[in-house]
Amino acid sequence: MDSRDIDAVPASQTLVSRLFRHRQLTFSILSITLRRIGDTNVLPHVNIILAFLWCVANIEQGLKFLGKSVPWFQLAIFLTSIAKSVEMHSRIESPDFLKPEKGDRQPLPEDYMLRGQVWSTKYFPDNYWTAEAVPDEDERSISMEPASVGRMRAERVLWLGVRLASLHVEKMPVKLICHASPLSMLTLI
Repeated sequence: MDSRDIDAVPASQTLVSRLFRHRQLTFSILSITLRRIGDTNVLPHVNIILAFLWCVANIEQGLKFLGKSVPWFQLAIFLTSIAKSVEMHSRIESPDFLKPEKGDRQPLPEDYMLRGQVWSTKYFPDNYWTAEAVPDEDERSISMEPASVGRMRAERVLWLGVRLASLHVEKMPVKLICHASPLSMLTLI
């Protein structure tokens, strides 16, 4: 296809084509990432994608375009493995955005990348970016992450997973199963 052919294609078709390719790329990468069960280095990526999905899900018909491309089965397996390997609290089932526990750092390093995105305007609570909660530039360095950041990240990923599973989105093969523990696990249907 040369440039003359592209000019002949209506702009709306080009946009849809681009969105389709971006969607495929994004969820193909997520699928590969979700195979890394037990690797905490992939949690920031999973956190960002789940935050995006959660924000899109809160738009009427938002997941209609994305839902079929998301590797829901792999996501359920990945989230269940996190829930089994990390001591979690009932706060993951809370509908409210997770607040850091006393002494925990806030925000997560990847939150700075999410802040200001068009789709994330309603993701963070109003008081999340207060001056006392945001560390200075030196403390934000990823190379200086305290161990508690990994726990906070795992909690956030599970919290987002529970939020998404509670939507009962058509074509999403995950459902919430309540166990004896306070944590609801994501399992395959």
